[in-house]
Amino acid sequence: MAYYMNGRAPGFTSCALLIPKDDLIVIVFSNINASASSDIGDGLARALGLPHETFHLLANAPAPLTQSMRFRFPADFYQPNAELTVFPRDGGTFLRWPGRDLSPLIPIGTDKFLDRSYWVPVELDRKNSAPSLLDDRFKGEQIR
Repeated sequence: MAYYMNGRAPGFTSCALLIPKDDLIVIVFSNINASASSDIGDGLARALGLPHETFHLLANAPAPLTQSMRFRFPADFYQPNAELTVFPRDGGTFLRWPGRDLSPLIPIGTDKFLDRSYWVPVELDRKNSAPSLLDDRFKGEQIR
């Protein structure tokens, strides 16, 4: 199992690859805004003989939400007592943060997502009469 993340900002890119069973972390930083850092990180891991599988999106992603849902998080959340909204838009699912910032949610299962902005797991728990939203290790309660 390998964990991988890349990112970019104007003029910079980065790549981080963690392979726990081999106790290896590969980190590549670039001062050009090109995807080369991801290719270099992947190539380094393979050159070291550490096979890993590339993450692939679901071939048949679950249907996106059909309605918006709001959730309040606790005081120890990244933004204390934040209210987040999960909503459908343009065939996808998004998370709206306080201040109006949006995070696209990448579907990885039914009601399970990866927050593309912060690269943390997000899960919508609709099993109970009062749905909740798990963002990383924090639980938000639905606001009606």
